Amino acid sequence: MKVVCVNRNITRMPRTRKGRKDIENSGYYRCLASCEDDKVAFDLATILSENQSQVISNGTMLDKKIIPDPQFNPNNVMQKLKSNNLDIDDCEGHYSHFSLMKNDCPTIRKGCIEIDYLVIGADKVCIYEVKDGDTFDTKKSEGEVESLEKAKTYFVKTFPDKTVSYHTVLWNAKDKKNISFKANDLPEDFIVFGRDFCKEYNIDFQKILDYRRSLAKEYQDYLIENLQSFLNSLKLDEENETDS
Repeated sequence: MKVVCVNRNITRMPRTRKGRKDIENSGYYRCLASCEDDKVAFDLATILSENQSQVISNGTMLDKKIIPDPQFNPNNVMQKLKSNNLDIDDCEGHYSHFSLMKNDCPTIRKGCIEIDYLVIGADKVCIYEVKDGDTFDTKKSEGEVESLEKAKTYFVKTFPDKTVSYHTVLWNAKDKKNISFKANDLPEDFIVFGRDFCKEYNIDFQKILDYRRSLAKEYQDYLIENLQSFLNSLKLDEENETDS
């Protein structure tokens, strides 16, 4: 059977993140390419790569943009504050993507530790890592716990009169029996479900869920349209090949 390598245009969704630029070097292309310069494989790999980027972006958008959004969160969240700009005498409140800088925390080897969500109260400090999923590999889990431990050490020294704790919010998890988080010696209250996190701070979990579902429907429509366009184009090319 002759493999026809064709060149077709794939419509890109402006709302989505682009996939990798060098598609021919991607794992998707290597898995799909059945001949040299396989344009069918190229187009399919492009779609799959964009979809992978969209999946990653979907999770990142949750903690960076959606949770601190005032339409869901009434806590007047301060965003992207750095530890060297924190007024420790007047800092009670909620923070999104708080950066703990190396100069303030010598145990940081380079760069900074970014805390997804931070709550500084009158008598306690709560540090949160937010995850859309509920399964993490061992290496990643241990690294995240190590960063949380360093952040805790900083806040214990900064606020000796406050209780400091750290947690991971598994946004969509419903049963701890189904959670895979491979790290040792975790605090008993380390895992927090998204719904419980929202209840604690009066964040509208259901409204966020509905909003994310509306975004998912938009992307679903786009993806179906894009795949259908690809299949129609492929069918047309096959018909043209037959006619010739």
